[in-house]
Amino acid sequence: MAKTERHVPGNLTAAHIIGVTEGSSQPTVYFQDADGHITRFTQRHKNPDNIGYHPAKGDHVFFGNVSAGMFVKAGANGQATARSWGSVALELQEKNWKAPASGGRKVLFEVVATDDGGVSLHRSRAAFKEITDIAEKQRFFAQLQGPNVYKAMDPQTHEFHFTATPLQANAAS
Repeated sequence: MAKTERHVPGNLTAAHIIGVTEGSSQPTVYFQDADGHITRFTQRHKNPDNIGYHPAKGDHVFFGNVSAGMFVKAGANGQATARSWGSVALELQEKNWKAPASGGRKVLFEVVATDDGGVSLHRSRAAFKEITDIAEKQRFFAQLQGPNVYKAMDPQTHEFHFTATPLQANAAS
């Protein structure tokens, strides 16, 4: 089964949009459905399998912006090394799911208790921005309305996106 779907499900409308990731004219758009599940539609990503609608895997335990610095630790030689997403989730859990107040660049981090009893972690590339204006929600929703037929790569950013024209399509379709 595919990781993502090419279209937003019919039960979601612009009114279900809760926000977007910052810093892009084609951001990831986040929805909250009638059951309270948070889902997303990724418009651009370097992994072609990551663009599209991501169905809910379970219930969010944590959904919020954290300092990008939480994902870095000092190595033995003083060099910065990546910190596992799991260790970041454990730190948040120890703090009753409250993100520590810290400066610097923010990124969205999600911790989901999955329907199969596991945990799913997702770190966005950017910070989450809440959207409350219905006109802005409608503008973002319109961006997602296909026809999401082919996948093409932007030669400047190397990010994949959906397109309607086969001339731009490549092997990732």
